[in-house]
Amino acid sequence: YQRRVHGSGYHLTKDEFEQADYCLRAADKVASPADGPAAAAEILAEVHLRWGKYYLHLLELSNSMRAQGVTSPMRFPAADPDTLFELEGLAPPFETLPVVATFDAARAVFKKGNGHLEKAEKVYVLDGFVTDHIGVKQDMSQLYRVLALFEPDKDRQIAMHKRRVALYGGIIGEINVSIYGPRLRQIFFELGETYKVIVDLRLEQKLEQFLNTLHVTHKENTSLLISSTDATALPPPEELDEEYFRPWIMAHIHIARFYTAMQAASYEEAADFIEKAIQRYKYLQAGAKQHSMYGREDLQEELKACQE
Repeated sequence: YQRRVHGSGYHLTKDEFEQADYCLRAADKVASPADGPAAAAEILAEVHLRWGKYYLHLLELSNSMRAQGVTSPMRFPAADPDTLFELEGLAPPFETLPVVATFDAARAVFKKGNGHLEKAEKVYVLDGFVTDHIGVKQDMSQLYRVLALFEPDKDRQIAMHKRRVALYGGIIGEINVSIYGPRLRQIFFELGETYKVIVDLRLEQKLEQFLNTLHVTHKENTSLLISSTDATALPPPEELDEEYFRPWIMAHIHIARFYTAMQAASYEEAADFIEKAIQRYKYLQAGAKQHSMYGREDLQEELKACQE
């Protein structure tokens, strides 16, 4: 069972959907342990979680392919008979898989993935499975994010991103920050980026009456990311793990951009917003220099944007 479940994850990293699907179908057949109902429930929940990741990856890769103009089915080599599992009724791996190219097709894949994740969520409850529960919610959020890329209507896109925000409503404020701080920072950063997407969509629609409210809400969420890293805000935090370099940089860039995008009521207020944005960029540069971020190639694009 473990070999089949974890094998699916390995094959997905190589875009081998036929093998990942085959492993998961095999896991479905053997996921019936004799260790009692609790153990069986956890094993089945893990299978559902893996199926959710499978459909999420399918949507992500399909979106990338259609952006490149590729809509022909994905083709895979015929399976080696010596590698097949000896399980009665288990069909061999498929050899073709359609690229998801339309919203209707994407919605069908989304429903399958989200359905599996909802089943996993019933077992991975917040009380007892905090890390797994958050992971399920994050996968659900990503399913909505990718589905929105297939949706042409901006109002419906916005509704999907709002669903992403709502997914975390029962988590924030319910878990211990000192124990689960890293996972909370991931959530705060994702919420900030989600609100930015909503703001950008509203800008495209030229619905200015919504902008200031969304800017402030997004600023609050990105501020939560920063304050959870260092409550004093100024000067730059003395300790900052490398895995949080980019989220920390992007959070400050987002806040600075919000100041310059805010709708000012007067020239003086506009000047004040610009000054706050400049100070935020200077603060970011000081922190980047303090933690030697300028030597990191993977951060050069963000730091260059800050300099500009």
